[in-house]
Order: sequence, then structure tokens, then C-alpha cells
Amino acid sequence: MVADVIVEAVRGHFIHTRRQIGRRLGEHVRRGRMFLSIGLVMLVVFLTLAELTVSLPPGPQREILREGLVISGWVAMWRPLEVLLYDWWPLIEERR
Repeated sequence: MVADVIVEAVRGHFIHTRRQIGRRLGEHVRRGRMFLSIGLVMLVVFLTLAELTVSLPPGPQREILREGLVISGWVAMWRPLEVLLYDWWPLIEERR
């Protein structure tokens, strides 16, 4: 019957859409892990550089440089954390 064909076509459409969203979600998580790896490396580099400022002469320039390096390290983590903590929620909602 035509009604059965229509029902199967609609069901097939939603199954296909769900699979596509699942693939996008997997890709998103994979990309988030890559971003996290890069962010963690950058955080370690900036925090290490901040600790090396101890060997510089004391003064406001040293403190500004140190704090700038610490902040830069945490800013490097901003996007990875955003991707892994927040950006995947719309995909979950779309899948529902």
C-alpha cells in the first residue's frame, strides 16, 4: 500500500538523520580530544615559561610577564574546554 511506503520512507529518513548526527557527534568528540591535547601542551609550555621567569630580576615587568604567561596558558585551554563541555549539547538535542 501507498501508506506503508510512506511510513517506511519517513522512518528511513529519521533513521538516516540519526546516523548522520551520530557521525557528527563522534567527529566532534574526536576533534575535541585533539583540541584538548594541543591545549594541554600549550598550557604546560606557558606554565613552564611562567616558572622560568623566577630567574629574571625582580620587578613589575617580571610579574606582568609571569601573569601574562599563566593567563595565556589558560586561554589556550578555552576552546578545547568549550568544545568538550558545551558545543556537543545542540547535537544531542538534534538527535532527540
